[in-house]
Amino acid sequence: MKPDRNYYQRVWELVDRTSTSLPEPHRGGTGRGKNIRRMFVIVVALMVVLLAVVYTVDYVVLRYRVSRSRNVFGTVQVDRYYAIHKKGDKTEFGYDRTETQTCVHSLFPHFGYDPCWYAARHKEKRIDL
Repeated sequence: MKPDRNYYQRVWELVDRTSTSLPEPHRGGTGRGKNIRRMFVIVVALMVVLLAVVYTVDYVVLRYRVSRSRNVFGTVQVDRYYAIHKKGDKTEFGYDRTETQTCVHSLFPHFGYDPCWYAARHKEKRIDL
């Protein structure tokens, strides 16, 4: 049995009536998702700016200490060893002498030297051959 034309018209009116009472679907990128994305971009930008400010202040303080002839450089004893790669994925290690490495007393590397806090934690220098 085939429903009459009146049936489809009533169904359409029912769908049309309920769709007008519902809110409009989310389109166009406005709303909560866009706010979260904007907040994320702001937080990342602020972190980059803060890191740049801290690096600049660290550099200015270091330059000030150099101009006042204060001791800004330090030394750390570093053990050097060679990693010699052999056949069959084997590695032979050869230890060399201990060398003195110059470091700088700051938070970040400056003047081509590592910071002393970093150099003190990395006292072994591996040289791959």
